[in-house]
Amino acid sequence: MNSSSCNCSGGVEITCNSCGDTYSSCSSCGTCSPCSCSKSSKSSKCSKSSTSSRSSSRSSKSYTYSSGNSDCKPRRCKEPSYFPDQIKFRALIYPATNVKASFSTHGSEIEFIMRRKNKTVSLQYEPFTCEIGASGSSYLYINQSLTNLPPYPMSLTYSNSYKGTYQNSVIDVDGSSSQQIKLYIFASKSSNTTMGDSMIFPGTCITWIMDE
Repeated sequence: MNSSSCNCSGGVEITCNSCGDTYSSCSSCGTCSPCSCSKSSKSSKCSKSSTSSRSSSRSSKSYTYSSGNSDCKPRRCKEPSYFPDQIKFRALIYPATNVKASFSTHGSEIEFIMRRKNKTVSLQYEPFTCEIGASGSSYLYINQSLTNLPPYPMSLTYSNSYKGTYQNSVIDVDGSSSQQIKLYIFASKSSNTTMGDSMIFPGTCITWIMDE
């Protein structure tokens, strides 16, 4: 009995009903190695009768398998999709009270998603509402230490609602600060606020580029 296999990961062993040989068909890239009947007769038909999962290293050359057709032709395996690093975490917002996420049920913790693809980093947070926890506060900050921050301080535009009025403001991202992500209430960075002032923060995503 002849036995051959595709070197692409995700392959399964298949037995040919026509000749009894075993060969590989890859569920990841749609490739296979031919059985002896496919080499000798193009009218033979291979069908899947038994399978067993297996995986192996990628190879630059394998064979294409078409269901119901035993003619296998050389081709290259497709490269697997690249999934960038992505993490989710929850953090408290200070100084703020009555913090409520608009969609999740994490109490006073707000959910963040941080994603890096190559040298581009994105940070996204869910919508939430709160009240300012101290008079004279010019910003709220995320109580969480992060990595993959930009090589120098950055100010990025975002929007919020202060006492029912929507406005544009800035988020400061500074890896050298103990308060790395600051959500300024006003674009001018004014501290003309009073404890208990209501705020709405729509869901926002900010992006920067790493230097390494």
